[in-house]
Amino acid sequence: MQEKLPLLRQKRISTNSWGLDSEEVDVSFITDEYIRRHFSSAGVLPLSEDGQEILLGAHQVEDYLLWGPFAGRREGGEEPEVTAERELFEELGVNAKLFPPTVLVNMVSGTPKIGVIYPTLLEKQEFPHVPNREIKEVKWFGWGKVAELQDMSDACYFLWGDIYTWILLDYWHDMRQDAEREGVHTITKMHGVQTQLEIGIGFGFSETPYKQVKKAAPIR
Repeated sequence: MQEKLPLLRQKRISTNSWGLDSEEVDVSFITDEYIRRHFSSAGVLPLSEDGQEILLGAHQVEDYLLWGPFAGRREGGEEPEVTAERELFEELGVNAKLFPPTVLVNMVSGTPKIGVIYPTLLEKQEFPHVPNREIKEVKWFGWGKVAELQDMSDACYFLWGDIYTWILLDYWHDMRQDAEREGVHTITKMHGVQTQLEIGIGFGFSETPYKQVKKAAPIR
């Protein structure tokens, strides 16, 4: 079983604050203990061995594919590492070493909804466990393709996990660019000893975007 990993070393308010200025948001109460007690979902974002691509899974809603990391809701009193490992195995059929996570916080009416996503490194390979009940297909995405998912009139219509996934993809892109400039691996930049962990603050979605998914054109 994966050892417990530190969740927060420093807090960084996302610039993608969806209507809230970062100065207006108090996240001082969000600590490792608070996250472990109150997180609602966890999962894994696989990176290619060179860190330049990410593997996303597609959930089907009617005729549309919604892309996101391999993640799901906490069951019982699970620790976030356990939830993440379970979801990765259920959806992709593999086990992998987890690196310290990105913590995503969506503030809804002043209440934090917390997701914990662990990056991992995977070889490009076939995944015979897919398709399955949850994941219909998987695909490696470079930044250009990820940007297509984000640049729609409402990017969340194409993303499984809506605002959590949007902020996660944006964070990966920022870290990938920084790593390229500094000549280091993306995973090192995301979660090196001195790296800040992301806390993205969302301006609460009260309804899931999937209810309006017919407005979107499918991406395949």
